Amino acid sequence: FEEKVKKTSTPDVKLFIMSFCPYGRQAAKAMIPVYALLKNKANIEFRYVIYPKEWYKGREKEYCIGNYCSMHGINETREDVRELCIANLYGKDKLVEYLEEELQSCTMSNIDICSKEIMERIGIDSEKIEKCVGQNATAYLKEEYELNKKYGVTGSPTLLINEVRYTGQRTPEAFKNAICSAFIQPPKECEQTLPSSSASPGTCE
Repeated sequence: FEEKVKKTSTPDVKLFIMSFCPYGRQAAKAMIPVYALLKNKANIEFRYVIYPKEWYKGREKEYCIGNYCSMHGINETREDVRELCIANLYGKDKLVEYLEEELQSCTMSNIDICSKEIMERIGIDSEKIEKCVGQNATAYLKEEYELNKKYGVTGSPTLLINEVRYTGQRTPEAFKNAICSAFIQPPKECEQTLPSSSASPGTCE
């Protein structure tokens, strides 16, 4: 990976997940401390793996909003959009604060109630977010789907650093080292050591 990646002053990092893919959730948990460390030095984004409704003929209601679907069903599709709404309306820091709790305590069956409780606890207006989901779902999902196509993303998690796919270990320390290898001039934050307990290597696709 380090030989292939083009070095830049501000590495571009996109972690594509499905909000309820177990492997995607593990990767998101591993990325959170990296985000906290490098958020002012690299552009780190959480993005979503979205499939076209043609793949779900006859089951669109169970999986899709408009033309776009998520692998584990409509609750996952809605949560993907909810997280995009939080990022767009409140910024990435607030999304990460939300994810820290959501990844620990919510399940696909309780997500509607669980997410609302977290949002209220951390100062996000849940009604504003649900309104955003209603108004922007199609546009946001289309944007994610186009990104998936552009980068050939088909599974969760997929990590791209300066548009190069990372396939190494899924630990905070490994993610940090991969991102730090993409700086022309690595910042001093790269000298910090993060946890290195590894998540499972599987993928939802």
